[in-house]
Amino acid sequence: MPQDGTLRIAQFADFHFGIEGEQYHNADEARTLAFMDHIVETTQPDLIVLTGDNIMCSGIDGIKELIGRMDKYETPWTIIWGNHDTMAGSWGYSKKDLSDYMSSCDSKYLMYQEDYIETGREDRYG
Repeated sequence: MPQDGTLRIAQFADFHFGIEGEQYHNADEARTLAFMDHIVETTQPDLIVLTGDNIMCSGIDGIKELIGRMDKYETPWTIIWGNHDTMAGSWGYSKKDLSDYMSSCDSKYLMYQEDYIETGREDRYG
């Protein structure tokens, strides 16, 4: 927390980073990344929060790439899953699989702890 008691949060959603050609895929990832870079550079947030639909049909490989993209900011960050993140299930990964990876990765900046948001509901995991 900054010394002045304020907390500056940058929030991003609906990246849809993933497999080119898939439905809902972000067709202009380079522009999205440039926009993110601009926002982080100009606002200097204390925390970055990704609020859903971060990846699209790319499973663990997509999460690894997302972690690398976020860690380059050298700013604490966290993630909330959206419905399209779970479409990685078509690639053999559940939301729990993605959460397990996030919880055990060696990111210096990721602030993530997995648990059931609603007990017994796989779609409420995060």
